[in-house]
Amino acid sequence: ILTYHWSIQSAFDGVLLQTLGINDKPSNEALIEVEFGQEIEIHVTDELSESTCLHWHGMKQLGTQEIDGLSGFSQCAIGPNSSATYHNKPDKTGTFW
Repeated sequence: ILTYHWSIQSAFDGVLLQTLGINDKPSNEALIEVEFGQEIEIHVTDELSESTCLHWHGMKQLGTQEIDGLSGFSQCAIGPNSSATYHNKPDKTGTFW
């Protein structure tokens, strides 16, 4: 199992926009690199003052809709100062977005 530990924080783009960051970096730098057939596990801690969840752009969620990141619809949000663990085993190579 390939394991990641992510902390979600407020971040700034260096100008005026407040965004979300992961592990003290812009969220677009939080990449998952996995070999075909390898299982991934991502431990996520919400360090924000509000609830959040993750949506997996490019990773199909067939059979794992409960981790698709639609708070209040397919999963419960991660509360402030709380954690959740996401599990996935991609069944295709590449991203599909």
